[in-house]
Amino acid sequence: ITRYLFRNGKETGQDLRAIDIQRGRDHGLASYNDYRHYCGLHRADKFSDFGDYISQENIVKLSHLYEHPDDVDYVVGGSLEAHVNGALSGPSFLCVMVEQFYRTRAGDKFFYENGDHHHSFTHGEQQMLTYYITVW
Repeated sequence: ITRYLFRNGKETGQDLRAIDIQRGRDHGLASYNDYRHYCGLHRADKFSDFGDYISQENIVKLSHLYEHPDDVDYVVGGSLEAHVNGALSGPSFLCVMVEQFYRTRAGDKFFYENGDHHHSFTHGEQQMLTYYITVW
């Protein structure tokens, strides 16, 4: 994903990580440090404060690439985090994914578990749907 994306027969292609960093900047994503704070992690005042989830080797690299911890791109910092036990991402990516799934579900008035609408399933219908969904 760092050399062969959209290669189209050429020797090298594009770098997906670089594209993601640029997309984050174009869309005005907050910094990695801002997302840490939002997700309940300690806000870093110095690069070594990232040591709770980022390796020392990568902290040194970040300190050479960025002037201040507040400058670290979310995609970069989040990608460097050690994975949370039982997950395939670190705490800041996991936090944002959980938040997004919650908002998608809670904001969908037609989601089968969201009641209190004239078109909602009854409690019994919800239980039956839940049963069949978990059986599959």
